[in-house]
Amino acid sequence: MQIISVAHIRNYRLFVEFDNGSTKTIDLEKYIRNSDSPIIEEYLDIDLFCEVYMNDEGALCWGDSEMVITSENILSGEFDII
Repeated sequence: MQIISVAHIRNYRLFVEFDNGSTKTIDLEKYIRNSDSPIIEEYLDIDLFCEVYMNDEGALCWGDSEMVITSENILSGEFDII
């Protein structure tokens, strides 16, 4: 499945739509906070986080592909809201 759209909801939550019509709401706060990468930790700045876009391969990206989340990452359940 490929991501066809993404929208920021609030805080570190995103609403993602896939090409089969399914949708998923994910939360990336734990991922960013637990990162060992200072580059990824920069996206704790909510203004930077809100600049999410889709690259040519259909992955979610921030900055100059400094942080990339693929559909496989999302579908794995790693970012599900519990």
